[in-house]
Amino acid sequence: MFWDSSCESEMDDVRARMGAPEDINTYTSGDYQSVSWWYWTRGISYTFTYYQECRISTYTFTPTGG
Repeated sequence: MFWDSSCESEMDDVRARMGAPEDINTYTSGDYQSVSWWYWTRGISYTFTYYQECRISTYTFTPTGG
């Protein structure tokens, strides 16, 4: 993964439940780092944000594609 600090465990948990993400977006600025995993056909995304600790946020929406 792109950071040395840990969101790996949380990412592994989501990957085990949901499988590989359909799309990935990353953002880094100084010590702030985030990666968003999009599951378009399931209608959910997970954003893993690391800045001194790992935080996970989810966003649900009407599924697309399929």
